[in-house]
Amino acid sequence: MTPEAAKLCKDIENAFGSVPYPGDDDIVVHLDWESQETRKILKGKHWRDVPFDDLGGWLRDITPLLSPAGFHFYLPAFMTLTVVDYRRADIIPDAIFLLLTPRELTDYDEKQRKFEEFAETHPEAAKFSAEEWRQINEPMRDMCRTGTAQRRFDARVSRFTQEQAKVIRRFIEYIRDTYANDYPDDAPQKALDRYWNRF
Repeated sequence: MTPEAAKLCKDIENAFGSVPYPGDDDIVVHLDWESQETRKILKGKHWRDVPFDDLGGWLRDITPLLSPAGFHFYLPAFMTLTVVDYRRADIIPDAIFLLLTPRELTDYDEKQRKFEEFAETHPEAAKFSAEEWRQINEPMRDMCRTGTAQRRFDARVSRFTQEQAKVIRRFIEYIRDTYANDYPDDAPQKALDRYWNRF
C-alpha cells in the first residue's frame, strides 16, 4: 500500500471511528429478503469487524439497501476496502459514487442514449428494447422530477460531519486520480463537481 493510501485509511478510521452503531433495526431501509439478509449479516457488527472477504463477496452489492444511518456507519468499511484492495472491491466504488452523487434528469437521458446506442450496435446482447428500457428508466426520472432523489441524497449525506465529508472528498479524489481509466463516465469527478468539492 502506498503512503498516500495508508494515510487515507488512517484518516477514514479517525473521521468515522466514533460514529455510533445505528441499532439492529436501522441498518437497512426495506423489508425485502435481500435487505433482511443484509441486516442479519451486519447485525451487531462494528464496521471495523466486517471481514474484507464478506465486503468483497456478497456484501459488495448492499450499499443501496442501507438506511441513511446504516450507510453512515458502514461507509468507512467500504471505502477502506476500496483503498486497500481496489480489485476485490469490484463494484463497491461504483455504488459509492452513485449514492454520493446528486442525481440530475440529464443522467437518465444519458443512460437512455447509451442504452439505445448499445442496443443498436449489439442487438443480440441487449436484454430489453429501447422502449422497455425507457419504461425501466422512467420511474428514476420521476424520482428526480418530484425531488424524491434529492431528498434521499440529502438524508444520506446530512449525517456526515465536516471532517467526514473532507475524508469522503479525499477518497473520491484518490480513486479518480489512481483509477481514472476505470471511469470513462467520470463518475468520481461528477460526485466532486456536484457536491463534494465544497469540503
